[in-house]
Amino acid sequence: MNQSLFNNLTLCTFSTGRIMVREVLEDWLSFLGGRPKKIIFAVSPADNPPPIYQELLAEGLIDEIVYVDLRGRSVGETDAEGIRVAIEAATTDWILLAKLDTLPYRRGNENWLEEGMQTVKKYNCFGFTGSFPSPDMQSLEPGYSKTQKFSNNFSIFRGREWIEVIDSYVGKNFDGAVAKNYLYTKESLRFANEAAIETFLEENQRYMLVRWETPEWTVFHVNVWGEQLRQVRDRYLARKDIGSALNTGTPQEIGFYHWDMYYGYPKPSLFQRLKIFVGRLRRQIFRTEQ
Repeated sequence: MNQSLFNNLTLCTFSTGRIMVREVLEDWLSFLGGRPKKIIFAVSPADNPPPIYQELLAEGLIDEIVYVDLRGRSVGETDAEGIRVAIEAATTDWILLAKLDTLPYRRGNENWLEEGMQTVKKYNCFGFTGSFPSPDMQSLEPGYSKTQKFSNNFSIFRGREWIEVIDSYVGKNFDGAVAKNYLYTKESLRFANEAAIETFLEENQRYMLVRWETPEWTVFHVNVWGEQLRQVRDRYLARKDIGSALNTGTPQEIGFYHWDMYYGYPKPSLFQRLKIFVGRLRRQIFRTEQ
């Protein structure tokens, strides 16, 4: 692996969890095949945060912690700020943004990062992303596709360029055009950064690179936490039932329900699913009749 890549890369995340922090961070370091120059965690709450973060800092697994005050906000409302302050603290050109409910895996494929970054430059992509299906996937060459979607769960990009886009579309005080569209509920602000990058990509005909997944190389956003994450991770690392969740680089529709969207997400009983379906159908009929 080209060491210069790691010397110019910072792993950034915003995290609030208490369980599985160490395990998933170690998964990411193993997946990368080397250690980034710096690992920065934005952490909430600022007052009495979970002790795991100081433990990892003392051990040298985390290089810097930026504490983010919730100020009465939910984690979702704080997410956009947490991501930004972690990226602002980085000094390298390139950022790996990853969330700790997103699980990487590889067997072999030691040069995936170097090969991916060469392909990013070859096609002048904004960066490298994954962990989600998308209906707009376009094949580039064997092994890679491009998309105008972006994920906070796993993306690699130039930090300064990302901040410039966020400043333009979101604004430091969430007063940009994209941010205003996400103020109809405070919780929706968590999507503002992703929406800003996607708007920029569409308006400037830029793309993110996506690597096709195989059983030997995957990144799955599972969207569960705590003990549930432990159970899903065990199945994931054992490669159980991963086939239907693989991103093959072709257009894929996004599921409506969480258990259709996320690998390992608990599926309600048939009776509960029927109740959910009937409730959704009633809401659709009610809206139509209004």
